[in-house]
Amino acid sequence: MRKVLIVLRHDANSKPGGDSNLLEHISSLLPDCQTDIVHGVPLSVVDYEYVISSNLDRPIEGYELLKLCKKSSTPLHFMTLHHYSNEAISNYLKNGLYGWKYLIALISNFNPIKYEQFLWNLRVIISYFKNGPSLRFGNVVKAQKKLINECDYLLIVSQDELASIKRDFGITKAKIIEFPHVLKNNIDVNSKSAKKNLIFCPGRIECRKNQIFLLDVAESLPEIEFLFMGSINKSDKRYVSKFLKKANGLQNVRISPALGVEEFNSFLNSSDIVLTSSWFEVTSLIELQVLRNKRKLVCNALSYNSSFFKNSLVYDHNNVVSCRQKILQAFNDNYSVFGNYPTSKGIIDNYIKKICELK
Repeated sequence: MRKVLIVLRHDANSKPGGDSNLLEHISSLLPDCQTDIVHGVPLSVVDYEYVISSNLDRPIEGYELLKLCKKSSTPLHFMTLHHYSNEAISNYLKNGLYGWKYLIALISNFNPIKYEQFLWNLRVIISYFKNGPSLRFGNVVKAQKKLINECDYLLIVSQDELASIKRDFGITKAKIIEFPHVLKNNIDVNSKSAKKNLIFCPGRIECRKNQIFLLDVAESLPEIEFLFMGSINKSDKRYVSKFLKKANGLQNVRISPALGVEEFNSFLNSSDIVLTSSWFEVTSLIELQVLRNKRKLVCNALSYNSSFFKNSLVYDHNNVVSCRQKILQAFNDNYSVFGNYPTSKGIIDNYIKKICELK
């Protein structure tokens, strides 16, 4: 039986996210494999047939892993999970941050690469005082270019993501495999719907998700109920405080704490209308799941769901009037969603097939 190592970022436990959830799910689906999962760069990879890791936009650990894999001649399969574009992130840095994060963005001249470099250096320094020298300093740009050119297989969600990578970093020399995000559950699309005048706004409460914008939308639609559900990002205290203060002043807004995965998915899949507003997305698993299940997703264009679906409920980013119009359109059933998403088995089977073809 083949042994495969899945490498998550070092802080995946303390800061869970779509990237770690995705890789953990992939590990359970690989056929005829014994998969091990580690957090952060391991001491050795020599006992494994290949290694899977991710996250081109936090590349230092990936680069250290690449060097380790090359030293032991162990193939590295690197899932890019590149943010929608550097331009989208730059807009987020200018308009979506508060407090010390905005100060770092300002010092970085709102450049995503410089911003990530500053944050990484800060993580290294903090980790040194907390746990000893567990993280290493590194050059973000160098690490990104090394990864997209020297990993054995570059796993992209779609051709749209590849185009974004080429636009932001240049041509890649790695072997490329399309690997759409694997969705967890096959949902009964005929499941009972929730309240008809309810809009579900899922996601962790944080700057990146841009929920204060959604409160502005809710304020313009007082006859419609908006339900926000998700944990609170403790590192975004100033943003969260501003969000809660505004939300508490609106009669048509409810806030629910985060649910367990199964309970959350059940609620998500019974919601008639789901509303999102992120400044940028990477693993937009929620959006893909909603569209796959033929529910109504009101969203902006800053995610890769458009690689698989043509959705008529896409609003102009950060535009209250445009978002309001699309919500009313959704309530009037004047919408359309076209597209089919591959099954989990189909995605994994194609991945294994491509590995064999590209050897």
